[in-house]
Amino acid sequence: MVFTPLHPESPSLETGDEGKIKIKPSRTPRPVTKVFCNGTRPLGWGVTGFTIASFILLLDRLTKLFVTKNLFLNQSLPLIKGIFHLTLIHNRGAAFGILKNQTPLFIFTSIFVIILIYSSLKNNKQRKCAIYTISLSFILAGALGNLIDRLFFGYVIDFLDFRIWPVFNVADSAITVGAILLGWSILFNDKCQN
Repeated sequence: MVFTPLHPESPSLETGDEGKIKIKPSRTPRPVTKVFCNGTRPLGWGVTGFTIASFILLLDRLTKLFVTKNLFLNQSLPLIKGIFHLTLIHNRGAAFGILKNQTPLFIFTSIFVIILIYSSLKNNKQRKCAIYTISLSFILAGALGNLIDRLFFGYVIDFLDFRIWPVFNVADSAITVGAILLGWSILFNDKCQN
C-alpha cells in the first residue's frame, strides 16, 4: 500500500512486506534558497516590504507623539549629558533645515517619491535581492512619516539630538539607512544589478 502525499515534493509512505511503514523520499529535493542578494527566493513588496514599512512608520509616529506630549518646543532633555539629548524642534525645511518654508515643494516631491518607490516595490524586478526591497521599504516609510508631519502640521517634528549633528527623527534615519542599503545593493551586489 502506498500513501501519496498532497504536496508533490513531500515524501510518500509505503508499507513493506512485514507491514512496517517505510518513508520513500520525494522525487525532487527542495532547493535550498537564501534570502539575501545571492539567493533565488522571490522577495517582492508583499508581506515583507509592507511589514518593514509599517513597523518603521508606526515607530516614527509613536516616538513623535511621545516627544510632543512630553517636551515643549526647543526644550532639550539630556539622556546622556553632552552626547545625546531629546530636543523638540519644528523643522520647516528639508534635511538639516535647508530650503525653509518650502512646504508645498516638499509635499509634492514626497508624494512623487512615494508613488515611485511603491510602484518599484510592487513591480519589483529585483526579486532576487532582498536588500533592494528592504532599502526601498525603509525609504518609503521615512518619506511617509515626514509627509504626514508636513500635511498635518506644516513642519517636520525632529527630536534626536547628538549635539554635533543637526536634530533629526526616526523617519530621517530610515531614509538614510535605506539610501545606504540601496546604494550598496546597486553598487556591490551582482544579483541586485541584474
